[in-house]
Amino acid sequence: MRKLLIVEDENEINKLIHDFFELKEYEIKQAYSGTEALLLFDQFQFDAIILDLMLPGKDGEEVLRLLKAKRPIPVIIVSAKEREIATITTLKLGADDYVAKPFNLEELYLRTEKAIAMYGKMSAAIPSAQVLSFGEIELSEAERTVKITGKTINLTSKEFDILSLLIKAPNQVFTKEKILELVWQDEFEVDTNTVSVHVSNLRKKLGKSAGIKTIWGIGFKLEPPL
Repeated sequence: MRKLLIVEDENEINKLIHDFFELKEYEIKQAYSGTEALLLFDQFQFDAIILDLMLPGKDGEEVLRLLKAKRPIPVIIVSAKEREIATITTLKLGADDYVAKPFNLEELYLRTEKAIAMYGKMSAAIPSAQVLSFGEIELSEAERTVKITGKTINLTSKEFDILSLLIKAPNQVFTKEKILELVWQDEFEVDTNTVSVHVSNLRKKLGKSAGIKTIWGIGFKLEPPL
């Protein structure tokens, strides 16, 4: 089942899109602000995002920029902004398509399906070298999945990014401040305690395969198995 994030502050439109895509057997999360969208994006793995530009708090263009900086994902813009200007701006920021309000739900669905299919072809073309191994752990950057002895481990977006960072440089010590800088990129007001909590959760999920060692007073490193 495909997973969709709808980011739209107007309740009626959000529900309209939700109900239509639910009939198409999508699993859906709904956000009503840019900040809420970014929080959900860090908690779940989505196949596509439908994003309004005129949002409270962080506007759609800023949200789009932050989403695209995190990982490749199809983003379809839905907005009442002047089409020509908004289309050019959002495409420059990495949007995959633009649908002007008022829109046809079937057209929105078909454009979303097309964008997902395109990303699927791109992922299939990425060489297998994108799969990183550490002991029993296999991490696929293309699919953003983690497996231990073939079993998929469900990680949040931030947990995945931390593990990816550590697994690329075994034995290198990363300070909490550096992890915060590389993974969170100053998008939220968070401190180093947040890093510690995520690493703790990561250890629990990975179990004995984790290999994450705390360097007291400094940070963390990944120790290769003996």
